[in-house]
Amino acid sequence: MRPARALWIASAAFAAAIVFASQLDQVSSTDLLVSPTSDAAAAQSELDADFGGEPIVVTLAADLSRTLSPSNIGKLLELEGRVSRLSGVRAVYGPATFLNQTIAQSETVLRDELGVAATKGAAAADAALRAARRSGASPAEAERRAEQARIDSLGPKAAQFRELMVRLGSVGFPSLVNRDYINTVVFGTGVQPKQRFRWLFPDAKLALIIVRPNPGLGEAATLALGRRIESLTNAAGIGDVRSNVGGFPLLASALERETRSEIVRLAPIAIGAMLLLLLLTLRRRRGRFVPLGLAVGGTVVAAGLSWPLGLGLSVSTVAALPVVLGLALDFAVQLQARYWHERHAGLDPQDAAHEARDAVGPTLILAAGAMSIGFLVLLLTSVPLLDRLGAFLALGTVSSVAVVLLVGPALLVALDRGLVAPLGLPKRMPLAGASLRPAAVALLVGVSVGGLALSGQTRLESDLRTLSPAGLEELRGVEDLQKALGTSGQVRVAVRAQDVTDPEVVTWMGAMRARALEADSRLAPGPNLADLVTGGDSTAKIDRASVDGVLKLLPKYFVDAVISKDRKVAEITFGIPLVSVEEQGRIVDKIREAARFAPDGTSVTATGLVAAAASSTDSLHSTRPGLLLLAAFLIGAVLFAVWRDLLRVAIVLGPALLAAGLAALVLLLIDLRLSPLGAALEPLVLAVGLEFGMLLDMRYRQARADGRTPEEARDETTREIVPAVMLSASTVAVGFAVLFASRLPLLSQLGWLVALELALCVIVAVLMVPALAQRLDRGASAVTHLPVPAFVDRLARRARGLGDRKVIT
Repeated sequence: MRPARALWIASAAFAAAIVFASQLDQVSSTDLLVSPTSDAAAAQSELDADFGGEPIVVTLAADLSRTLSPSNIGKLLELEGRVSRLSGVRAVYGPATFLNQTIAQSETVLRDELGVAATKGAAAADAALRAARRSGASPAEAERRAEQARIDSLGPKAAQFRELMVRLGSVGFPSLVNRDYINTVVFGTGVQPKQRFRWLFPDAKLALIIVRPNPGLGEAATLALGRRIESLTNAAGIGDVRSNVGGFPLLASALERETRSEIVRLAPIAIGAMLLLLLLTLRRRRGRFVPLGLAVGGTVVAAGLSWPLGLGLSVSTVAALPVVLGLALDFAVQLQARYWHERHAGLDPQDAAHEARDAVGPTLILAAGAMSIGFLVLLLTSVPLLDRLGAFLALGTVSSVAVVLLVGPALLVALDRGLVAPLGLPKRMPLAGASLRPAAVALLVGVSVGGLALSGQTRLESDLRTLSPAGLEELRGVEDLQKALGTSGQVRVAVRAQDVTDPEVVTWMGAMRARALEADSRLAPGPNLADLVTGGDSTAKIDRASVDGVLKLLPKYFVDAVISKDRKVAEITFGIPLVSVEEQGRIVDKIREAARFAPDGTSVTATGLVAAAASSTDSLHSTRPGLLLLAAFLIGAVLFAVWRDLLRVAIVLGPALLAAGLAALVLLLIDLRLSPLGAALEPLVLAVGLEFGMLLDMRYRQARADGRTPEEARDETTREIVPAVMLSASTVAVGFAVLFASRLPLLSQLGWLVALELALCVIVAVLMVPALAQRLDRGASAVTHLPVPAFVDRLARRARGLGDRKVIT
C-alpha cells in the first residue's frame, strides 16, 4: 500500500474518531464522586427515584408575619405553583403550598366527620365571604363573617365542628387569610416555628421554598431551571421580602459547565504551545510540524475510543487531553529524531523510516505499556474522578503510540523533502558528559526516601470555595445559603424497612435524629417522618394508632416528602455547613454513628453529594501513600519480565522515583494542600518520567551493541539522544503546564506541579542514567530487545508501503 493511500485511510479513521468523540456525554458530579457499584450510589438512586434530586432552595428573608401576610400569601402560593409546573421539577415544598395543603386536608377531615353539613357550611361561608368583600369589609372582617355564617348553617352540628377545630389545632376556620390559624399551625403557642416544620421555617425571620428536580436532570437543564426559578421569584412581587436562589445542584452543574468550556479554551492553548515549542527547538528544520499532526491524531483517536468505553466528558477528560497530546508529541518526536538520524547516515526515506521504527518502536511500546500500568493504578482509588483520569491517560498512551508507529513512518516518507540535520547538543551544553558524584547520588536517595515516606502527610484541599473558579455566580448562591441558614448542603439518609411507618422504626428515626443533632450543633434538621409524628419530641411514646392518625391528618404531598408510596423507604435529611469536605466528612461520620443500632430488618445508608465527596476524600487520604509504591512495583515487574535485569530496572526507574520523593518533601515543607486530582501526582510523574530513563538506557545499549566502548557509548548517548529526550520532556511538561491556564483550580494546580516534577525528573535522568549505565556496564551481551507483535509489524509495513521486510527481533 502506498503512503498516500495509507494516509487517506488514516484520515478516514480520524474523522470517525471525531464523530465518536462528539457523542461524549457530560459526567455528573455524583458519578465522579461515587462508585456506581457502591451502597451509597444505590441509596442515592433509590432516594432520587422516590423523592427527587437534591434540592434547589429559595430563601425568603423577612419576618414570617410579613412573608405569610394576607397580601403576600396569595402571591407566594402562585409562585410555588408556577415553579412546580416548570419542566424538570419533581416536587415543590413551600410555605404557602404547605399551608394550603394543610387547609385542604382539614376540609377533607371535616367532610368525613360532618358529612353533608360540612358542604352546606362551606357554601354558606363562601356566600358570606363574597358579600363581605362586595361591601368593602377588610379581609379579617370578611373572614369573621364567613366563619359565623358557617357556624349558623351547621345548626346542631356546630358543637361537633368546634370540637374538630380543637382536634385539628385550629383557631378559627382554616384559611390562608386567617392570621390566627396560620400562626397556630406555624408557631403553636411559641414565638419560634414548630420543631417539626423547621425545614420550611428555620426561624421566625426565614422561610424556604424547596424545589426537588427530576433525577438525572442534565447540567444545562439544571442551570436553566435555576435561572427560571430566580426569574419567577423576582417577578412574584412578594413585598418587603428578600429572596435568594441557590443549592449544590446548581453549583455542581456550573462546575460541569466550566469543565466543558475548558476544553474549548485549553485546546488552542495546548496546540499553540506545542507549535511554539517545535518552532523554538527545531527551528528551520523541514517537517518539524509532522510530530504535532501525529500527536493531534493520537489524541483524537483516544477521545473517540473513550465514547464506546463509557468514559464520558468530565474534569478528568479535560486534565488528560493536553497530557495525551504531549505524550503523543513525545513519541512522534522520538520517531522523527531517529528518522533524521538515519537519513543523515545515508539511508533513503523508506529505509530510514523502517530503521527508525525498528530502533525506537520496541522502546516506545514498552514505555507505553509501562506508563499505562502506572496510570491504571489510579483505578484502585475507587474514586471515579481518578479512575477516569487513569483510564483515559492509559487509553491515550496506547492510542498515541499506535498512531505514531502505524501512521508516522508513512507520513515521514510522504513529506520527506530532503536531508535534515539530526538533533544534537550545542558544543558547550552543560549537560554534555555531566553526572552526579556518588556522594550526591547517595544524598539524593536519602532525601528522596524520606520524602516518599512522609508523602502521606501532605493534606488534600477539599473546600469548594477554594476549588471553584473565582466569581462563580452559583458559588455565591451557595455561600448566601450558608449565611442565611448556617448550612448550604444536605446529607441524605436512606432508611429501608418492610414498613418504615412501623412505630419501632419511627421511634428509632426520632432518636437517631436527636443523637445526630446533639453530636454536632452545626447540623440542621430536615424533614423526616419521626418529627411529623412526634412533633420533634424524640422521647414521645407512639403506637400504630397514633402513627396512622397523624398520617391521616397530614397532607399526602407532605408525607410523600419523607416516605415512599410503598412505605418501604424513608428519607431523613440534615443541612450541613459549607466547610471543607474533610470537615464535612467528620460530620457525616457523626451521623453514621448516630444511625447505629437500627431495628432488625432496617438498613441505613448516608448518601448525597456531600456524603459522596466526603467518602471520596477519605478514600484518597487512605490510598494515596501506597499508589506510588504500587505503581513502581507493577512497572518494575513488567520491565523485569522483559529485561530479566533487576539492575537495569533500577537505573531506569530511579530518576522518576527520586524526583517524586524530592517533590513530595518540598510539598510537605511548604505545606501545600493538594487538590483531589493532585492526589494522583506521584503515580503520574512516575509513569511519564519512566520514559526518559528508558530512552537514555536504550540509546546507550544500542551504542554498546554497535561495538562502542562504555565511554564512547555514554558520549554518544549524551550527544544524540539527550536532545530528543529534552524535547520529549518539554512536550509532556508543556501538556501539563497548559492546565495552569485553566480557570478550575484543581486543574491548574495539577498542571504546574506535574510540569515542575517532570523537569526535575528529566534533569535527574540525564545526569544519572548514562553515568550509571557506564559505571555498571556488564558488557554488550546485556543488550536485549522487545519483540514487536507480528500483526503490528505487518500493519506498519503496509501503512508505510515498504514491502515485506523482516520482523523486528
